[in-house]
Amino acid sequence: MELQRIIRQGVTKIDEAGALSIRYNITEEGGRTMELNASIEREDRNLGSVSAFPDGRVSFYIDKGSNLSDAEKKAAFAAIVDAVAGWLRPAR
Repeated sequence: MELQRIIRQGVTKIDEAGALSIRYNITEEGGRTMELNASIEREDRNLGSVSAFPDGRVSFYIDKGSNLSDAEKKAAFAAIVDAVAGWLRPAR
């Protein structure tokens, strides 16, 4: 059985100042992309998480104590929706 391994890592900035971001890892197993796991962060503080799968499933969680405004939550969600397809597309 082959173990999953990280094939790509990165950070996507959500706000212009770069304080709010999404840090992600993409894993593969047997040459197939398996999952994207990401954390929503502000200044290295974890505020939530995201999991996405090649079949289109996306799980999005914001911590109750995150103190993100509604506008920041919407911006984070929009950034995730816009980026997930690109993240899970095989590198060429």
